[in-house]
Amino acid sequence: MEETNGDLELVKGEFGQRLHDLERKLQNALREKDSMKKQMTVMQQELMNRLAVCCSCGINSLVQLGAVIPVPI
Repeated sequence: MEETNGDLELVKGEFGQRLHDLERKLQNALREKDSMKKQMTVMQQELMNRLAVCCSCGINSLVQLGAVIPVPI
């Protein structure tokens, strides 16, 4: 009976340690996910800003080009 109780305590201890390790891994994964989500938001904003600048430059170039090219009547 004592051997069974000892084995049970050993299994409970191992299970508790594994559970603790998995909880720690989960917390680390969640932190990493949040960090990556923030990085993605920053990158999206930067891309939108760059696209706005490029579009603005492109439109201005086309307007200037249209002013230079004579339109046939």
